[in-house]
Amino acid sequence: MGLFLNLPVPAQNRRPIIRMDAFSFEGLGPQESQIIKTLFQSYLGNLGTLIYPDNQGPQAYSEEDDGPGETEITPDFTFSAQVVFDQDARYVRVAVGNVRSGEISSFSSAYRTTGELILRSRAFMESILLPGIPVQDALPSAPGNAAYGAAPQEPQAELINERKIIGAWRGDLGIEIARLQRGGRGIAVLSSGIQMELSYTITDNTLFVTQISANQERYYHPLPYQVARILAANAEPMRWEFLLYDNGTVLRGIQISTAARYEGQTVLELVPNSARESAWVKTVR
Repeated sequence: MGLFLNLPVPAQNRRPIIRMDAFSFEGLGPQESQIIKTLFQSYLGNLGTLIYPDNQGPQAYSEEDDGPGETEITPDFTFSAQVVFDQDARYVRVAVGNVRSGEISSFSSAYRTTGELILRSRAFMESILLPGIPVQDALPSAPGNAAYGAAPQEPQAELINERKIIGAWRGDLGIEIARLQRGGRGIAVLSSGIQMELSYTITDNTLFVTQISANQERYYHPLPYQVARILAANAEPMRWEFLLYDNGTVLRGIQISTAARYEGQTVLELVPNSARESAWVKTVR
């Protein structure tokens, strides 16, 4: 069975087992809530092996297990997140529990856009879940063996304007090159060789890029033709949210699109508002 999503990449060493506990959303619509949840799951899936309590999602089993019911899996960590939208800000609280030590590490902060929320949360999750990376000292201890504070420091996003973003950018995962032009227009050359017309706006120091040309099968290369055909007929336009980094040379953020679960040439399910991390690098003239 195929899945046109950002899937975890297996590591050589044992990956930590992460139990996905509660996701709580207040004040956000179902579309943005799903995008945030998908991004958290996608990123955590790259850091470890996910399991879900009470049949709330796909279960993971060790290689020694014969299947569900044979062996109960003990997670290394638990994960929960709460996001509240209020007065144009997204307030997030993320908590990661160490099952063996009983310690809970968490942070709370506020962000203007979904992309910024995910990028900042990523630094905290890496500090907890990646071996050899200590929890940031900036998180002070509190009663109950818990750590509370702001997210670990990431490079500060730079001021973004049209002058800084016009030009050619090397894309990722299917985009060979994207050229952003004055006046909010652009064009992308995909790995299939076909072109996609784009529009862009800048709001809250965030670059929003949107597909404006009609869907075509070759936008979904290298998926099987029948799968690409159904996506071309039903998928929402692709879109990106970017912040600017590294002296104006890197756009980093998220891509939002419609994914497909499929088997052979048969589409089992379309998954709208599927999100993954994305980065474009400015080319040297």
